[in-house]
Amino acid sequence: RDPGLAQLALHNLGLAQWQAGDAAAANATLDRAIALDPASDTAEDSRGLQALVRSAPTQTARRWSLDGAIGFEFDDNVNREEIDATSGDGDVLGVFELSPAFRVLDDERGVVEIGYDFFGNLHDANDEFDLESHGVFLDGSKEVGPVDVGLSYRFDHARLDGDRFLEIHGVRPSLGFAIGSRGYLDVGYQFQDRDFAASRRDAEHHEFGFDGYLFFRSARGWASAGYRVIDEDARGSEFDFLGHVVRLGLRAPLPILREAAAILGYEFSARDYDEVTPSIGSRRDDRRHEVRLGFEKQIRNGMLARVDYRFVESDSNLPSVDFSQNVVGMSLAFDF
Repeated sequence: RDPGLAQLALHNLGLAQWQAGDAAAANATLDRAIALDPASDTAEDSRGLQALVRSAPTQTARRWSLDGAIGFEFDDNVNREEIDATSGDGDVLGVFELSPAFRVLDDERGVVEIGYDFFGNLHDANDEFDLESHGVFLDGSKEVGPVDVGLSYRFDHARLDGDRFLEIHGVRPSLGFAIGSRGYLDVGYQFQDRDFAASRRDAEHHEFGFDGYLFFRSARGWASAGYRVIDEDARGSEFDFLGHVVRLGLRAPLPILREAAAILGYEFSARDYDEVTPSIGSRRDDRRHEVRLGFEKQIRNGMLARVDYRFVESDSNLPSVDFSQNVVGMSLAFDF
């Protein structure tokens, strides 16, 4: 077995144990990682992580988790991408998130977790864009040699302005691989059955892609890159498309501020529609650029203050999807 991979695996296990609240197990695992090759870069990362573990308040291992956020945003062009609706108006909105989860299995047989996600936003003026989403999920994963094998299922029910909007059943198998001492690659396929209130948009959604990560600063920072190819087959042929998505991201810890980080992100997406859209008399051609800038600071154990800015430039020959958008938000997030 590759000693470098074994050391990385122990480092990542120690990180997972610490995040799960078992500081004693994390400290012992990191000692094992360091002992494999004390002069390596991974050993240096493990020592840094150990310092964090030892400085944090002692916790006991637990199987449940609860995270969420509450905040507000200013959006200068409120829209709903799923139904190609754009208001052209600015608005202030409150944003609410809550996600409890419980690990029903966590041993050598693998990990199985069940959970619930809630998301909601409330607009001051444009209440026809108020969204309420409820989701339940079941995630499973198991290490098979050097590969992390995963399978997840989730069901989402969303309401728009209080009315039924969209229901999604989704299944995603995935494979994860360590790359060198600091990299990780996740490859997956996702199938979704999308059921809209407007039935011509009902669709079977197929998506294949990957995400790669390069970790640094004891896994507190990372760079990421991802790609998706999407095939959507809708009941109304004017909504069929082949799409591509490219994502780049960076989380950089800020040494001048303890437990603070800057977040940068960029996403480009393209959709080429198969059939003519009647309202414009031609096939749609969408191109979308999104840039995100963010800052987050831990204000106490399990609590983060966040500031975000997003800029969207959407170019399309369908007028309702041809727009630019600026969103500024502030939130308080928690993770227990």
